[in-house]
Amino acid sequence: MKNVPIMLLGFGNVGQSIASLVEQNDGYTREGVRLTIHSIFDRSGGVAAEGHELGALVDGKRKQGRVRAIEGAREITLDGALDALSGGVLAHISFLFKPHTVVLEPLEEEL
Repeated sequence: MKNVPIMLLGFGNVGQSIASLVEQNDGYTREGVRLTIHSIFDRSGGVAAEGHELGALVDGKRKQGRVRAIEGAREITLDGALDALSGGVLAHISFLFKPHTVVLEPLEEEL
């Protein structure tokens, strides 16, 4: 089964909904892939999602207002996340796009 890590750039309503859907549907393993949320970024910076339940990250964002304030979350830089995300997908969810627009960018695997 192919593992597809996802970096969320934007963790407002749409980004939180994507994370919740991935968790509620067990990473869509029934469809033959395993989607995982690798890292999450908002205006405050980024955190690694590894080792956290996605629901807890969503709740933390809602309570704290920014991902870097989520208790126990490990901060990660954008460069660090991109370096670690080879073969994954970057989901750009931002106020720069029309509401509910998600831009997906596949990241090439290193050879």
